[in-house]
Amino acid sequence: MKHNIRHKQQDDASQAELMYQFNINLSLADLNALYKHSGESGRAAPHDVRVGLYRHPRSEPHSQLEPYSRSEPRSRSGLFSEQEPHLELACGARLVRYDNDWLLRNLCTLPEERGQGLASRLLQELRTLPPYQPLLTLPLPHLEPFYLRNGFSAVDETGLSSSLQQLLRQCRRRNKGIRAMVSDASLR
Repeated sequence: MKHNIRHKQQDDASQAELMYQFNINLSLADLNALYKHSGESGRAAPHDVRVGLYRHPRSEPHSQLEPYSRSEPRSRSGLFSEQEPHLELACGARLVRYDNDWLLRNLCTLPEERGQGLASRLLQELRTLPPYQPLLTLPLPHLEPFYLRNGFSAVDETGLSSSLQQLLRQCRRRNKGIRAMVSDASLR
């Protein structure tokens, strides 16, 4: 599933509007390249649902998007899609199935794209997909305010499946203070 979305840059003085393509079937290589480039320790697996926002080439505000030719050399900086070399992966995550729940893992934005609202936009897109609701996550404590702003709330851990409870205990061994959060508590 793919569709284009318009997104205004929040810190750009010119308020340029950029086009992004939401994709629910990222290639494994594209998402893992984003993780590596961003210093993220997570890695996507073949069975994960891989989602992200690809950025169309920078263009003048309100201009017609002109895709790069597929024959263009790939020496440009950035993380360009294997399948569509004119698109650059700016933000991505993976969804992992645990029993009857979907767990959001490793939400990541390119360092040079952070602060633009792309991770929030990706979460908005995910919330429109009923098969992946409710969406659980185990954020690091310093990221809880971000998830709260994006409609997540703490969840009673006793209601989690045994496999998610085990994962939560493992995560807490590395990072104290991690709590399970859910995208829409009314669906839980």
